[in-house]
Amino acid sequence: MAPRPPAISYLDGRRLRRLLLAGCDRAIAARDELNRINMFPVPDGDTGTNLALTLGHVAGELGPGGPAGAGELLTLAAGAALDGARGNSGAILAQYLLGLATALRGVDRAQAEHWPPALRLAARQARGAVADPREGTILSLMDALAEGVAGAAPGEELGQLFEGGLAAARSALARTRGQLAANRNAGVVDAGASGFCELLEGIADLLAGTRAAALPHAPDDALGQPVHGSAGDAGTVGFRYCTECLVSGEDLDPAALRAALGGIGDSVVVIGHGARVRIHAHVDEPARLFALAGRHGRLSGEKVDDMLRQQQAVARRQRVAVVTDSGADLPPETCDELGIHLVPLRINFGSESYLDKAGLDSEGFFRLLAGHPEHPTTSQPAPADFRRVYEFLGAHHEHVLTVSLTSRLSGSWQAACAAARQAGDEDRFSVIDSHNLSLGQGLVAMRAAECARAGLDAGAVRRAAIDAAARTRCFGLVSDLRYAVRGGRLGRHHQLVAGALGIRPIVAVTAEGQVRAHRVVSRWTDPVSGLHRLAARQLGPGRRYRIAVGHAASPDAAARLADACRGLKGVESVLVTALGPTLGVHGGPGTLGFAVQELVDGPAAP
Repeated sequence: MAPRPPAISYLDGRRLRRLLLAGCDRAIAARDELNRINMFPVPDGDTGTNLALTLGHVAGELGPGGPAGAGELLTLAAGAALDGARGNSGAILAQYLLGLATALRGVDRAQAEHWPPALRLAARQARGAVADPREGTILSLMDALAEGVAGAAPGEELGQLFEGGLAAARSALARTRGQLAANRNAGVVDAGASGFCELLEGIADLLAGTRAAALPHAPDDALGQPVHGSAGDAGTVGFRYCTECLVSGEDLDPAALRAALGGIGDSVVVIGHGARVRIHAHVDEPARLFALAGRHGRLSGEKVDDMLRQQQAVARRQRVAVVTDSGADLPPETCDELGIHLVPLRINFGSESYLDKAGLDSEGFFRLLAGHPEHPTTSQPAPADFRRVYEFLGAHHEHVLTVSLTSRLSGSWQAACAAARQAGDEDRFSVIDSHNLSLGQGLVAMRAAECARAGLDAGAVRRAAIDAAARTRCFGLVSDLRYAVRGGRLGRHHQLVAGALGIRPIVAVTAEGQVRAHRVVSRWTDPVSGLHRLAARQLGPGRRYRIAVGHAASPDAAARLADACRGLKGVESVLVTALGPTLGVHGGPGTLGFAVQELVDGPAAP
């Protein structure tokens, strides 16, 4: 018979740290199973990943030698959760920890009588952070835990006290199977509630002197498998984007922010207070949410996840997922059809910062470019941005392949490689340099995604992408050199000479991924005719091609160029799309370009 663990009458910072770490470990280990049963509010298979990222950030901050007092330790954990919160459940959990920290502020040794009011306050604050709280979610378990310890007597042993609370939480978790229609139809408990229960189970294991095995990962053949045919069903996503940001300022009022966001979407959670507030919401227009939030303070940590593409990733069960950064320009419907996941670059207009294609679309970018007093700069995604996408896709696919913006012009390749190394399994995450940008990068990602959709393995998809990069060229006609001058790419004298001679440059992306002047055309030459002739010269006899045409706020010219290219011999398809900032930031409104890709035998182009 195992010896009974010693009675615990209080928790100080040292003990509480160990308990929280044990809980984090168990909940993080349950990630894949939580993803598998994720039905509410959207069946996009990421609840486990979001909770793992949130709790991983907390665990990372709870290093050795932390605060000695329980209240101080909770303040540290709550701050880490606020900074690292991801997803609906992650944000609610962060507010819960903030409530605990508030209740136990100044308490060094938290005894039995401290916990009932602290847990009630934490549950109440978590519920108050949600614009539309629902029963059968993580909120129900937080309430149940508080009720389960309500009868605590002064001096009661904490292990025994916690057993009562955990029993109530377990019962509440079982009830979630029938409380929300999405979970009831799928026959599963709520994923967020289950994640919170796993956190409690990990704490209970340590209190009881055992470390019971955490919930096992879902088996490989179950990753991404719809539960009872429900998860991943098309059409179940209401608002498309899961959007988050951190607002910094003075005397921030979460209630005022929730009111300001009324009607913009659903799953609205606003947490924090004072100098920092985090916002989570499901919306169709992330840019609108960021604009509204920005009126209350300085924005940082903006994040946008495409829940429709996440849901597709769960349902499709492809062996390989394809990721690219937003330097790639492709029609949105093509990315939807092929399931290409985008990691946004950041666009900076002075002190104003935007997420490319997520917080600022092409039309908005060129409108700002033409009228803003400061010329924009672009910056690559941080490794953490790629890592978040890898965490999700790695739970549903055998391999994740990233097609990056040319490494000669951007640090996106390095950031993606760093994230792949951090993911810890080089056999499951790989990055290729497209040696291209904009339309060319988009066509390389498109080729990789077609091969992935056809069921090819990671090696074959990677080889096809590398081959496609070598067979893809990108060109752009710059109509106004003043933007390149403003951005420092050209000197003022280049603009003066070009104006005096009446010429405009056509730039090309070389095979090494660098941008070079290719030729010049007369200012009086129709840009469509000039680019059409150049496209024709890229085509070899007896070969097959596809072309992507891109424009900067000039859709009519793009349509004419596309129609002309469709008549070229050997061209099987032509895509038309708006250009993003990788070409547009130096070309300005009116820039027109194309990319041509030679097609080889393999999965057919759509």
